[in-house]
Amino acid sequence: MAISIVWIIWFFNIFFMVIILANFLIAEVSVTFEDVKNLGNVFLNREKAKFNELIFQIQAYFGIKNEFSVMVFTQNKDFLENTP
Repeated sequence: MAISIVWIIWFFNIFFMVIILANFLIAEVSVTFEDVKNLGNVFLNREKAKFNELIFQIQAYFGIKNEFSVMVFTQNKDFLENTP
């Protein structure tokens, strides 16, 4: 009888530990995904800026005298943190 109680307690202990660890794993994956998503936007904007610079250099090499204008979009960091 005592061994059955030990096995039941062990089973419930393992069951609850799996639930707790799975919850922790889901939370960590969500945070990592959000970080990667934000870094992806930064990387994309950096590559667009490099491409714009390359086009300007090519136009300058071939003597195309287009005015090089830049449009900069800024956003408050607090706005990004409060966006769902």
